[in-house]
Amino acid sequence: MNVEHKKQFEVHNLLACRKIVSSAELHVLIERMNAYIKSCGAIKTGGDISATYDINEDKIDVVIYMPINMEIPSSDCFEFKKKLLLMNCIKTSYEGHPQGLKNVMMKMNEYIIKNTLEPASVGFVLTVNEVKDVKDINDYRADIYISINENII
Repeated sequence: MNVEHKKQFEVHNLLACRKIVSSAELHVLIERMNAYIKSCGAIKTGGDISATYDINEDKIDVVIYMPINMEIPSSDCFEFKKKLLLMNCIKTSYEGHPQGLKNVMMKMNEYIIKNTLEPASVGFVLTVNEVKDVKDINDYRADIYISINENII
């Protein structure tokens, strides 16, 4: 696994939603977000970005960000954000079946511990190549960013 240091990740105009959901509910949430973007006349400009804060049995505390081409109003469930900026990140890339992301995240955590780094954020997964057809599932590609604290206390 190749890990790059001191990377920055910045994206503008995002629709965001943080929820605790099951795997099945996550798919429905993403579809709802896509429908809301379309209903506002906006267009997605890049792959989805996700960050998982906790996994408890079959529930996931996750935030989903969808980059879009314009500002749209927030709703009761979705929030418009002007910018997402992650500084001083370690970064790696992944290609393969999406289930393999779990192993990459574990390897990133091992890397952080081995190199005595202090994370300042959870891992943010940027989908680079979204799979539209199940037969292409192994063509999934993502970049993973984790902000690292530069402070020494």
